[in-house]
Amino acid sequence: MKKLNLYDFELYQKSRELSKIAWRIYIKLPRDIQYKTGGQFLESADSVQANVAEGFGRYHYKDKLNFHFYARGSLIESLSWSEVLLERELIGIEIQMEFTELANTISMMNNAYIRHLWDQSRSPRP
Repeated sequence: MKKLNLYDFELYQKSRELSKIAWRIYIKLPRDIQYKTGGQFLESADSVQANVAEGFGRYHYKDKLNFHFYARGSLIESLSWSEVLLERELIGIEIQMEFTELANTISMMNNAYIRHLWDQSRSPRP
């Protein structure tokens, strides 16, 4: 029997990296921004990896799919917040671009995994 290991799942690894970048951004924000905009930004970025992990732990394809859809929504939200932080000159373009590039990679990986799960859910069981 194959052992499931979340830490071998590349999508999870990338999602954790995104969360780490979000934390680096968050801790440098002014306190008043941390409590509002910064908090929402950090929560949405953390939600990506949390939903990927929860989907990984689910047994049924439909459950897995739902959590990966949630991860996709949180990813888009975190990208939106990073753009707001950039527009308000609270972060630099370099870190925002690093965040965006990784988010785009995660988006492609997550969408491919959603397609895989969808195909698996529709194929007959042996």
